Amino acid sequence: MKTETFKGRDFLAETDFTREEIETILQVAEDLKRERAKGQHHDDLLRGKTLFMIFYNKSLRTRNSFEAGMTQLGGHAHYLDPEKIYAPTLEGREVAYSTERVSDVARVLDRMGDAIAIRCYGDPVNWEYGGAHKMLREFARWADIPVLNMEDDIYHPFHQYGMRQVPSLPGPGRYTHCQGKIRRFPGSQFHYVLGVFSQRSQTARCATFCYPVCHNDGYECYLSTPSRDGT
Repeated sequence: MKTETFKGRDFLAETDFTREEIETILQVAEDLKRERAKGQHHDDLLRGKTLFMIFYNKSLRTRNSFEAGMTQLGGHAHYLDPEKIYAPTLEGREVAYSTERVSDVARVLDRMGDAIAIRCYGDPVNWEYGGAHKMLREFARWADIPVLNMEDDIYHPFHQYGMRQVPSLPGPGRYTHCQGKIRRFPGSQFHYVLGVFSQRSQTARCATFCYPVCHNDGYECYLSTPSRDGT
C-alpha cells in the first residue's frame, strides 16, 4: 500500500482520486481509528503542521472532525472567520476594507501553514452555481500547499468518504437530500445515475453521493433541481 503519490495534492472533488486511491485512504483511516481505540496514539504524524480552515458557512460535523483529526495526529487546525479577516474573493469582486483577492490570501497562508481547507457556497458567491468551486480552484492555483474542499456548491468530498467511516449512521439517513437511482435499460450497456433534490442549496450533497459512483464505475450522471423561482 503506497501513499507517496498523495503528498501535496489538492482534494477539491470526488473525481480527484482514483477508486484505488480512495480505498487506500479509507483503509488507512480505519487502521488509525482501530489502533487509537486500543490506546495507540499517532500525534507524531502531523506534528508541527498547521491547517488553515476558512468557513464562509456554518458547520458542526465538518469543522469539529477536522479539528479533532488534526489534534489527534499532532497538528493544529487554525479557524479563520471571514467576518474577522479580509474575506478572500475572486478578482473583480473586491470590496474596499472588507475583502482581499484569493491570489493574495492563498500566497500569504501558503507561507505560514501546510494546507488550506475551505467551506463556501450560497450567499458568499451570490448563489452563483459553480462560483464557490471556482473560488476553491483559484486557491489551488495560487497556493503551493494542498487545498481541501470542506463543501462548495458542487462537491462535498470529505462528507461522502467520511460517511463511510461512521458505521452507526443508518443507511437511509444518508439520502435525506438526495435519492440516487442506478438504471439500466434492457438490452443496453448504458447506465446512469439520476439525482433529484428539492433545494438548490443541497446540490453539493446530492453530487457527493452520485459522482463517486459515476466516476469509479463508469456511469453517466444527471442532476435535477428546481429553478430559482421554484418551478
